[in-house]
Parts: sequence; C-alpha cells; structure tokens
Amino acid sequence: MVLFSSCGQFFGFPGQASYASGNAFLDALATYRSQGDNTVAMQWTSWNEIGMATSSAFVKAELATKGITGISREEAFQAWMHISKYNIDHAVVLLGHTLEEGEPLPLPSPLLADIAIRKISSYLIPPPTPISCF
Repeated sequence: MVLFSSCGQFFGFPGQASYASGNAFLDALATYRSQGDNTVAMQWTSWNEIGMATSSAFVKAELATKGITGISREEAFQAWMHISKYNIDHAVVLLGHTLEEGEPLPLPSPLLADIAIRKISSYLIPPPTPISCF
C-alpha cells in the first residue's frame, strides 16, 4: 500500500495543524501496517503541475523561503520507482536548490541539515549525483 503524505511537518508551515495531523495519521498507519504488510508513506513536496499547491502562491513562497521547490510528475514517478526498491515504511521526497559554498542553510529543520547539497570549489573526487528522495 502506498500512502501520500506531506513533508510539510519538517518545515513548520503556519496554519497547517489539521493537515499535519491528517498526515501524521497516514505516517503512523504506514508504520503500523509495515509490521506485516508492505506499506510506505511517501512524504511529498508539492507537485508542480497538479495538486493543492498548483494554484497557491502562498505555498510556493513558503517553500522558496525554505530552499525547496516543487517537483515535476516525471521526478515524482522517478522517486516512486526508486523508493519501491526498498522495504521501508517512510520516504521523504523533496527537491532543494544547491547551496553555494558557504551559503547558510535556509531550512530551520536540523533533520534536513545533513542532506543539503552544497557546491564545493574543488573536489578530490567527482561529486556525488544528487537524488531527490531520501
């Protein structure tokens, strides 16, 4: 079973208490069902062409202040295919802009601080290819 949840709880968007509680239920259900069934809650960022955030300038502006962008349908399905290779009960799917060397992290969430991709002036080895699902 695949449940569509939101990654909004990582950012603390204002006015989202009822939405966040609904997503928390989906996340808990995925954890419970994964004890005997194959269930995953995918915690999505906004999708560019479809969904609730399509016509919301507020959501787009809130994401931008956190350094996060929406994803295309193609990126979403690519992430879905990647996630389906693993036996996990949760996955966060988001896409952020690459930070310049020394640029401060715009995200208030310590959880996401370790996954931010930064440009580095020189590499001893080729940089890793970034992925948009974790």
